[in-house]
Amino acid sequence: ASSFARTSVRRIRVDPADANLVLAATTRGGYGRDSRIGAPGAPAFGVQKSIDGGVSWVRTLTGQATALEIDATNFNNQYAAIGDEFDGMPGEAPGRVADGVYRSVDGGDSWSPVAGPWNSASSPGIGRLELAMSRSSPSVVYASIDAAPDSGTAGDLMGLYRTDNAWDLS
Repeated sequence: ASSFARTSVRRIRVDPADANLVLAATTRGGYGRDSRIGAPGAPAFGVQKSIDGGVSWVRTLTGQATALEIDATNFNNQYAAIGDEFDGMPGEAPGRVADGVYRSVDGGDSWSPVAGPWNSASSPGIGRLELAMSRSSPSVVYASIDAAPDSGTAGDLMGLYRTDNAWDLS
């Protein structure tokens, strides 16, 4: 589909109660020898949502989506990671959100940033992010965050974070 041109799909999540509800986390894809540099255009990176089983897609979160986790007991509760190790490269989508962890409580229709130590003024800047959510206890969520390449500590693990209360999700 044209919604995924020049992108890599990092995660696909399907609502266990409704196979028509699908989310995909997309990020910069490989496009030849210059795959680590900006794309020739502005692909629709981010979180894409389909309500018709993947026939059509709408982007609901803009940025390099490196992870997407869904609460197995409630599809409305979701987390996405936006982290671009090549911030500011040509081909970035205009209007992209800041790197970080995002939460949706409406099935991926809208997203809000999750405050955490990765947002602090002393943070070296966010690079790649990964998320994991416990299937048996969805309030347990992990975030692994690398420092941004231009931070002086490129590739270093900035932190491995855990919450037992879904970062105060009510």
